[in-house]
Order: sequence, then C-alpha cells, then structure tokens
Amino acid sequence: MERISSALRSSRFSIHDLTRAYGAVDSNLARFNMPFEFGMAFVHAEHERDRGEDHDWLALLPAEHPYGEFISDLGGYDLQWHDGTAASVVPPVFAWLYSRSGVGPLPPDLTPRLLIDLLPELDAQMELQAELWGDRLPWGERVKVIRDLVASRVP
Repeated sequence: MERISSALRSSRFSIHDLTRAYGAVDSNLARFNMPFEFGMAFVHAEHERDRGEDHDWLALLPAEHPYGEFISDLGGYDLQWHDGTAASVVPPVFAWLYSRSGVGPLPPDLTPRLLIDLLPELDAQMELQAELWGDRLPWGERVKVIRDLVASRVP
C-alpha cells in the first residue's frame, strides 16, 4: 500500500481501469486490486483538493458494466467506457489527457487514430527492448521508446 500511496503522492494524474474485478475461472474469488487502488486515488485527490493541490484521476470501466449496482457513489463522475480493445481505450484516455491543465501541449498532429496505428510497431519495439534488457526493461526506457516512436511519426 505504501508503494501505491507513494506513486499517487508523486503524480498529478492517475488512470484506473476497473476491468479486472471478477472471479478467476478456477475459483469464485474476485480480484479487487484495481478498484482498491482507484479508491486510494479517489481519497488522495480529495485530500489534495482540501490542501489546495491537485490530483486528477480517470476511471475506465468495461462497456455495459453494472457498477451502479455495486458503487453508486460514482454516479456523479464522468467514468469512461471501453470494450477491452486499444481502439476503445486510447480515445477516452487521449481526450482526458488533452483536457487536463498541467499536461502541457500535445503535438497538433498527434491523434488517437495515429496512436492506435502505432501500437503494432510499439509492441515490436517493446519486445526487442525487453530482450535487450533481459525482460527487465526499466520504466524510463519504456517511456523513451514510446516518445521516440511518436516523435518519429509526428512532426
């Protein structure tokens, strides 16, 4: 919990996909890591607001998810839906980032469609880097691969 809390404290933004809260095939036990982490972010954002600071979050849900039956308190928030594909996840995340103050200007030619089209090449480059790093590719190197690929395609 301290690692998650530390990550939240050091970030202005967090994105939470609540898709993985269901029981495993071989048991009836649901996984609640993602909803729990989102709850931590929600509380963190409230505390930051009380202190005059900002932490903004985005919650993603699978399409047709009956979250209102389980956590009706989220009814007043702008949750985003997806069908589990990159093509349905990238646009709401991109739009959310685009509208956040503090993200900085995004290249004008960068669009959700371009990002989706780059995913196969990104996957190939990540696999190559993972091999070079012995499957221990540091986060900073992952970010560099993404930045370099986008920069090579966007003027």
